[in-house]
Amino acid sequence: MLLKFDKAKHQSAMKYMETWFWSFETLAKASNLSADALNQMLQHGCAPGAIYAFDNDNGWWSALAAYTQKMPACPEANAQIWYSPAAVWWLRRSILLLKSGLNYDEAARANRKSFVQDFTALLPKVFAAKLAYPSCFRPFPIG
Repeated sequence: MLLKFDKAKHQSAMKYMETWFWSFETLAKASNLSADALNQMLQHGCAPGAIYAFDNDNGWWSALAAYTQKMPACPEANAQIWYSPAAVWWLRRSILLLKSGLNYDEAARANRKSFVQDFTALLPKVFAAKLAYPSCFRPFPIG
């Protein structure tokens, strides 16, 4: 079940989306990609996918709620979709990786590996990170 909002909350949510997130078209323009190229890169996981979506028939969708299995894994095909502006950096790195000879899947893996390495290196330097990301500080089982 997708989130339903009354009209005032819907208008507030739309303003929030337009302020902090990018539409597909804005993401394509910022990354200098055609719609087809952006779709291809998103389908291969070269950048994070949709973070929020809305459609008149089903209401609101969120990636976090989908991750926790409280919503469908993907938004409806006819939904208005928003992306994190940070996705443009993933796309730009992917473009460079593709130009270097990697295929889409290899570029996506390289992006994820780079993110994990950067994230885990910086996390211990963030105040109270153990509270926000406790699983990142647990020892990993060996073997």
